[in-house]
Amino acid sequence: MRPHALTLGLVLLLAQPHLAHADDPPAPAETAADLRRRGDDAMDQRRAAEALEAYRRAAALEATPTLLYNIGRALLATGDFAGALASFEAYQREAPEELKARTHLLAQIMSELEAKVATVEVAGTPAGARVLVRNVEVGAVPLTLRVNAGVAEIRVVQDGYEPALETRTLAPRTATRVDVALAPSPTTGQLAIVARPGGTTIRVDGAPRGTSATTVDLAPGLHEVLLEAKSHQPRTLAIVIAKGEKRRVDVTLDHRATPLLESPWFWTGLGAVVVGAVATTLALTVSRSPDQGSLGTFNVR
Repeated sequence: MRPHALTLGLVLLLAQPHLAHADDPPAPAETAADLRRRGDDAMDQRRAAEALEAYRRAAALEATPTLLYNIGRALLATGDFAGALASFEAYQREAPEELKARTHLLAQIMSELEAKVATVEVAGTPAGARVLVRNVEVGAVPLTLRVNAGVAEIRVVQDGYEPALETRTLAPRTATRVDVALAPSPTTGQLAIVARPGGTTIRVDGAPRGTSATTVDLAPGLHEVLLEAKSHQPRTLAIVIAKGEKRRVDVTLDHRATPLLESPWFWTGLGAVVVGAVATTLALTVSRSPDQGSLGTFNVR
């Protein structure tokens, strides 16, 4: 049994995965040729995005006209016509004539791509603001670049500024200019107050702010609004304002309840009671005529 146990232990040991150690030799790095083959395989399997990544990594190690051509093919397959056109143009500039002779149909392909590509120019302030076309960051102001033709959202953003957004139809073979002037972002918030009844006094954080309706700029944070009007219950509001926020509040104050002894109807009603009592007393003291006898309003014949 012991030889068999030793054999089984040896088999299990050899089956264990190898664990890396600090003194192990480093794994060989991928070469440009390895990455190019990986890109070719991905293109054969119609995985254009994967192929594009592999080709670009290969070009970073060893830039060649062939990789420019392959990058253009992958970009075309992903639908980036402007990127494909730029890559093919670079290939045409750098490739030797014998290589270009093997891609003689490329000129026709590039002509078709030019009919799908537009130029956009973004200028204005502040310089260095980021430019996004169709939600993809493409550079900074000022900027001139080619993009796919068609309807496009052009957004310009910069920290500390309000963003700008333009929607343009970019025509093929045409330059479209977009001028922007970003406004600084507000550092305060705005509160609009409308109070009823008319003449209601408005105080914000203890300071008078007019009557009935007002708009005030406030620092971000918690603020107290006091509303007061004659014959109405005062009301206090606690309002939090955020930076750049525009907020409106409409408030109608409740009528204040009048104490019983101060109510006009109370004294009017009491007067009626008193008058009625006096009339009754007078009626009781009026003498009857002799001919009525003791039967009241009945006449005796």
